[in-house]
Amino acid sequence: MKIGGVDPSIIRELSGIYRPFIKAFKELISNAYDADADLVQITLAEDLKSIEIRDDGVGMTPFEFRQDFTTIGRSHNSDRNEITKKGRPKIGSKGIGFLAVARYCDSMKIISTTTKFHSGKILCYPSQKLNLRNHFKVPVPKGILSGRFEVEDIYIVKQGKKRKLGQENYIISGTGIKFRREFHYDRAARLEVNYCINCSDIKIEAVIDFDYLLSLENQIDLEKIRDFCNIKIEQLSNPDIINKHYTKIVLQKLKPFVISELGAAKKNGNVRNISSQDGITQFVWELSRCIPVKYDLPSNIEHRFGKLLRDSRLHYIGKVIFSGDIYSDQELMRPIWLAEDKEDQALHNSTYVEVNIRDDGLFAKGYILGRPEAIFPAEYRGLTVRVRNVAIGQPSFLGLEKLLSGKHRSTLSQITGEINVIAGMDAVDALNPGRESFYEENTHYKKLKNYIIGNGESPSGLLGEIIQSILKRSQVASNVRDYVSCANKRRRALRDISGAVNYLATSTNFSTALHSFFSRKQAVENHFDLAEREDYNMSLSPNFKISDFKVENIPGLVGDSLVNFAEKKIYFDFTQERWSWRLFILGNYFEVVNKAGKYSDPICEIDTQKQKIYINWTHPVRNNMDEKSFIKSAIAWRLAHHVCINDVDKMMNLGLNILSYST
Repeated sequence: MKIGGVDPSIIRELSGIYRPFIKAFKELISNAYDADADLVQITLAEDLKSIEIRDDGVGMTPFEFRQDFTTIGRSHNSDRNEITKKGRPKIGSKGIGFLAVARYCDSMKIISTTTKFHSGKILCYPSQKLNLRNHFKVPVPKGILSGRFEVEDIYIVKQGKKRKLGQENYIISGTGIKFRREFHYDRAARLEVNYCINCSDIKIEAVIDFDYLLSLENQIDLEKIRDFCNIKIEQLSNPDIINKHYTKIVLQKLKPFVISELGAAKKNGNVRNISSQDGITQFVWELSRCIPVKYDLPSNIEHRFGKLLRDSRLHYIGKVIFSGDIYSDQELMRPIWLAEDKEDQALHNSTYVEVNIRDDGLFAKGYILGRPEAIFPAEYRGLTVRVRNVAIGQPSFLGLEKLLSGKHRSTLSQITGEINVIAGMDAVDALNPGRESFYEENTHYKKLKNYIIGNGESPSGLLGEIIQSILKRSQVASNVRDYVSCANKRRRALRDISGAVNYLATSTNFSTALHSFFSRKQAVENHFDLAEREDYNMSLSPNFKISDFKVENIPGLVGDSLVNFAEKKIYFDFTQERWSWRLFILGNYFEVVNKAGKYSDPICEIDTQKQKIYINWTHPVRNNMDEKSFIKSAIAWRLAHHVCINDVDKMMNLGLNILSYST
């Protein structure tokens, strides 16, 4: 059997379109899908030198094998809208066919049976006797055709017009046609013979020699090649397989680099990414991601996006099983991101938008999800776009990743998503060979990009919404962390002061003076206590906001805080010790109160009668200190001033002792 029209030097280039091996292998799954297979079984040899794929699809006739499977540039899906009997829009369209795996193995073995009939047409010059078998281009044994071959019509074709020839003008015997003597034909005309062959119970077994095919590079025109494929056609006799259909393809003698990839060991350490797993795991995961199998949806994704990811116009292979001599059967399901924290079922920390595009023939559905942290495994980052239920290339951001920088670019590690193109971007008009990328000039692809990323250099569209939301949430989360950290530091400062005073009042030369001061029950005489109160303590302010989010108190809250992005609320448990502004000094609790005093007012004042400590929050010294240091300094020095009012050295000594004390 020969293959025509392509120079051998092109063969290697065409086979190189599908890189790496997994991209080529998925084409065999696509063939099974196009053949209406419900079950696909993939079997990897123990030595990794061969891999087999068997499906229960409709199979191939010998003529389909020749005309579709092994012909370059003529897709079996010549009609881009061709639908299978089960209603599946066919995937195949590029006409590269069997060459997808050419560079990855020495040869390919194909076995196929079918229950189909083959209808064909032969154009030939008329002669007194014709043997149509000579025009089949497929070596079908004469004995097999007996009882299976039928001529339906014969036409005389001349100058673009054709006339049906009556049956009285010819006699059919087997695959031969003998014209009666009284029939006179025009030698300038041509005959068009329409025929039908019952291919039920016929098995084809072929071996395509890729090594030989690729070795002819720059040596010979492929029009002259007739022995790159050995094909055997026979009639089935086993009653167990008659009237059944299947196709089995075996990639024989996989190349050493393919064996090395499949046999790669898992990387050491804490492995989070798919690329760090062993070779078989990587192969199975990547294959599951890109072929037309059903989603394996986590419960949280199912609840929120299940309806968006399912559509009656999306079709799947019923079951794809991967197995091997040393591997247990594993059903391939389409993987989708699930938070490492399995308890995060509500997606309450995530931001998301639904994708539901209907515009001038383009119909796409899915979602885009943004997380507050980087997504792992990293292979889930990006948007997976599927056409005819097959992933197009790796997840990406439709080119936006090349335009962004800084904080906007960093958010991309936190975004994942799925977009199923249900109508409007077929494999002929929109996809490059290998189905790994889109033609940028395609109208529907431009529309899709505009909806998803906008048409400018700054992020817009649906993806822009997610990016801005992530940045906003990051800002809110950062501000919340800052407030909690500030509260912790402030509480630490108050504990240090309390501990210092209680310690110094027990066994030091400051003991008497400290006890004397706190026993006076003296009210503030400078009226600083009457200054306007500033509610810097969040628990005291019902209208306090952080980044435009309202702050609310929830006693018993687990953790430091909880952010409700949907309602723009931040929850704290203000009964937790970190939010307390009280000091325990010599058996009494003192409340620390912030005041908006004048610049000329004291930095702090202590009211032993009301057991309150007032801090002048607007004092100019605060501009040069952090909150913790300011609170500690204000109380320490004001207390030292009152306790050692007539002794500067002792006052300095006491103040420094309080400031240096740490619990």
